[in-house]
This record gives sequence, C-alpha cells and structure tokens, in this order.
Amino acid sequence: MVSRARELELGLALRQPSDRAVWADSSGIRGVIRHSMSSQAAAVLLGAALVAAIFSSRERWVFVVVALAAVGQLVARPIAGKLGRTYSPELDFRIALVGWPFALVALGWAGWATPDDLGEIVAVAGFVVAALVALAESTPVAIVWTAVAAGAVSFGASLDHQFGLGTAIVAGAICGGTLTGARLRVSLETFLGARRRLMRDVARVPVSDDPFVTAELLLRPLVRWTPLKNPSIIWFTRDHRSVFLAVAGPDLPPQLQAGRELPKLRNIALRQQADNGPWISGWTVLADDGGYSRGVASLGINAVAYVPMVFEGRVIGLVVAGLSDRGDDRSSMAEYVPTLVQFADAAAIELGPALITREQTSTARVLVDEILANEAFWPVFQPVRRLDDGRIVGYEALTRFEQPNGPVDIFSKARLAGRQRELEVATIRAAAAAAGHLPADCWLSINCSPDLLVDAEVLRELLAPIQQEVVIELSEHDAVDDYAPIAAGMARLGPRRRLAVDDAGAGFASLRHILEVRPHLVKLDIGLVQDVANDLTRTALIAGFARFANDAGFELLAEGIEDDADRRALHRLGVTLGQGYLLGMPERHETVARNAVDPDGGSEPGRRVRSRRDSHPADRAAQTATRAG
Repeated sequence: MVSRARELELGLALRQPSDRAVWADSSGIRGVIRHSMSSQAAAVLLGAALVAAIFSSRERWVFVVVALAAVGQLVARPIAGKLGRTYSPELDFRIALVGWPFALVALGWAGWATPDDLGEIVAVAGFVVAALVALAESTPVAIVWTAVAAGAVSFGASLDHQFGLGTAIVAGAICGGTLTGARLRVSLETFLGARRRLMRDVARVPVSDDPFVTAELLLRPLVRWTPLKNPSIIWFTRDHRSVFLAVAGPDLPPQLQAGRELPKLRNIALRQQADNGPWISGWTVLADDGGYSRGVASLGINAVAYVPMVFEGRVIGLVVAGLSDRGDDRSSMAEYVPTLVQFADAAAIELGPALITREQTSTARVLVDEILANEAFWPVFQPVRRLDDGRIVGYEALTRFEQPNGPVDIFSKARLAGRQRELEVATIRAAAAAAGHLPADCWLSINCSPDLLVDAEVLRELLAPIQQEVVIELSEHDAVDDYAPIAAGMARLGPRRRLAVDDAGAGFASLRHILEVRPHLVKLDIGLVQDVANDLTRTALIAGFARFANDAGFELLAEGIEDDADRRALHRLGVTLGQGYLLGMPERHETVARNAVDPDGGSEPGRRVRSRRDSHPADRAAQTATRAG
C-alpha cells in the first residue's frame, strides 16, 4: 500500500467530501418514475373504478364515468402518436396528478352511498396513487396533493352525508401512501446517490504511471460509498498470473497484499470464469492454497462478487468485493453487482493503458536481456558509393539479430525497457571489433543516440579499435533538447570523427539537427529518395536540399536507392553519395574483406543487385533500422 507521504508527493490525494449522499439532480429518480409510471397511475384508477362498478348495486354510473376517464387517459397518448402529435409520458403523470382528486370526490361520494361498503377499494386506490405521487414529485408537491386528495374524498363523502370513520380511514390511507412513497424515494435516492458519488470520485482519481498506485486510490471511493468489505483489484498478466494491484481494509492477511500472486488453482479458475461475465459465489476454505482462502475467511467474508475489467476487448483483471454482515445469502450481494460493473468499467479505463505499458515493458526487457546475455546479434556493413563513378567510399554498420523481430522493433523494445544504452553499446562494440577487416581507405558510419554521444568518454573507448574515419549518424527520430552537449561531445572524440544527420526529409527534427550541429554529411530519407525519377515534388525537394548542401558546406547521401533511374536522377540533381540495394547489400565483414580483395565478387554500381521485394526480411527491416547503435 502507498504511504500518505508518497501519495502527497505524487499529487494523488483524493478530495474527501463531507456531505452525505443525496440525489443532486432533483429530476433524476423522480423523472424516471414519472416517465415509467404515467400509465400505471391511470391503470390504478381504472382498476378501482371497474371493481366498484362490478360489485356496486347503486350509483354504478359514477364508477363507469371514472373508469371511462381513466381509459381516456390510457389511450390518449397512443392516439396522439398515430396522429403525429406526441407528448411526453411525464405529461400523462401530471394529468393523473390533477385528475385524481376529482375522481376521489366521485369515489368518496359513491363509495359509501351503497350498501356494498366499497370504501376499502377507495382506500387502497388512494394509498397506491399517493405513494406514486410522493415517489415522483418533490416533498412540497406531495404534501399539497395529499391535503387536496384527502379533502376531495372527504368532500365527496359529505355530499351524501356519509362522512364518518370510513372516510377518515381513506384519508389516513392517502396520508400513509404519501409517507410510504416519500420514504421509498429517500431510500432510492440515498442508494443511487451513493453510486453517483462513487463514480464521481472514481472519475477524479488522478492516473499514475504506476498501476498499483492508481488501483489503491480507485478502491477508496468504493470503500467510502458502499458497505462492501475488503474490495480488491486483480490484474491478469500476460504470462498467465493473477496479481493483486490493491486490496482495501485493515489487518489484511499476508495473502491479500498488493503485489501478491493468487494461488495457481484459484488463478486458473478465476481466469476461466471471467470470460463469462460477473458472478457471485460463497466462500469456501481450501486446504491446498497456501492459506489464501483461510486468510479471506478470517475477515468474516461469506459472499464474494467478481466483475471482470475489460480493456480493448481483453479481460485484464477483476474487481472483487465481499459481504460479511448478511450471512452467506448470495442474493444480498446481487444488488451491488450493477455498481461494481460500473466501477469495473471505469477502473479498466484508468488502469488499462498503464497495465498494457507495463506488460510491454516486461516483455521487452526479457527479450533484450536474452539478446544481450547470449550476444544474439552480429554486425553487417553496407557500402556507400559515389554516384559519379561508383567508387566505394564508406560503409554503414548495421545490426542483425537472431530474433525474428526486426532491428527497428528490437531497438524500440530496448528503449521501452530502459535497455537502449546497453544494447547500443554492445552493438557498437561488435561493429568496432569487425571494422578492422574493412578497407582502411573507407570511412565507417554508425548510428548513435544523443545520450551516448554526450557521454564522449564511453563513446571514445568504444570507437578506439576503429582505425578508419568514423561518421556518427544522428537520426531525425532522436529528440534533442540541447545541442551544446552534442557539440562538446564531438569535440572530445578527437580527430577523424565526423557528424552526420540521418533521415533528412522524414520530419522537421532533421532540419533543426542540420542547422544546430552543422554536420559533415546529411542522409536523405528513403521515402524522399525512392521514385524521385518519376515524381516532380521529390525532384524539387531534393534539388532544394542539394542547393542548401552546397551553400552550407555539407555532402548529401541518398539512402534506399534500388532503381537505376533514381540513381541517375539523384546524380543529376547534385547528390554525390548513394547507398541502397542497387549499390550493395549489407554483408558480414568477411564478405566485405573478400570483395575488397576480389572486386569482381562485389556488385557493380550500375548493375541491379536485388530489389527490396526480393531481399531477405531481415535486410528489408534493417534498411530503415536504427543501425549499429
């Protein structure tokens, strides 16, 4: 559990309102009742009038008139709808609200004007309608209506000089119905108002990058606004474990602590059941779960509700809560399931992104750690040629991995797992060790993150075995906030170490790199280079780059050249250097050394080697990858 000091440090404290739960929207539950009970009020009047008309031996016409009035109200809205003149069901209820006192005058007169003593029917009808009015209307309206209705039935009875105990009973029934409806409304508003406050507080929980912190804060409103005991949030991890993100309550047993895993058998059972939606079960103590079920039972929990959390179509965990003060009756727990479902939906939205990120980070860390531990990578080198005569002037160091993931994906995972620096150092060291087999008159380019470039002492040690000139490529994908440390780092690397900007044309960052670091070399992005021979927009952009390069004093290198027409167009536009499958494939240092001795074994500059579609998937991925670094 997170300490209060830590919570304040993160700025995650919840504001705890002191007022009790009330229904803030005065039209909320009342509006729902008016809408759904509009026809029921008329139906009660119709039923009372029909029973009275059937069993009464006198004044039957009064009851028939009242019944016809109720029927008229019941059919008025459907008829109006067919005529294209609709009105709200709430208006129906308000019509009944006004019409009932007039009906009570008639019923009060006729109810005791017969020897059949039908006053009981009037009393029941008055009680039911008074309860509906108190449910659907505000307290002042209900009080006024009660007084009017009681006066109406009394007035009706007095018309036939029948005012007596029966009339007082009917008036009392109306008052009793009002009190009952008002009490029921308060109970509903308290229950639903607590749920509303719960969801309000859940929505105010600030999301932390740490899902354990967020989960703990999410449980606080659930404890505050419900009687549920020891609610918890369980995370279903990608590696098939179930882990407590948070558990609320004092004196928790060791098995119910944040970060603890559920026993294997219970984990399997919960995962299987979670796919079927929410469920409720009693609590059974098992002997083979390491004391887990016994620890829960020690809290007095007899019934437990489980509600899955679903995020992006996947069940990511459960919201679990117990009940202990109502025996083991599962039906008593059912009333809280809708609240838990709403809470679980909100919790999934709050926790889902952080849990997915944590899972991705964990998977990435395992992958990169395995690569580093087994040294499951090796360098390859792709030639850079002059576009005028095809002469090789340099090589770019790329990295291949034994994993099926491409270099771009692996370096992205290393960044996510916080292992980018380690992987970068390892791959640069491997490239530097193999560089001794490359031609001495050709420079070697490597990719280097700004973070490593600033640490000049480490980078200088890594590049020490390389005798050739080294070109350090700064990618457009590397964010740089302060260029001064980069310039200082380059100065400390010593002579024969130059800077290049990679992926120019892929975004605005590369242009800023060029302006700030004043590179020796700028590499045009593959997306700008390919099909330049047939695209006037690309032609204009590259022509502008060539003019810029000439004025600023740097050289242009086009990467991703696969078509001879593009090569000729680039040369014509003023690009001096090229790289791509047309000009040479990435190869191990042994092959590069052999081709240097036997030039006929290499690729001629004008001859197409293989297209991007024909190449191996690893080579295709590496063409746009973060290279040796």
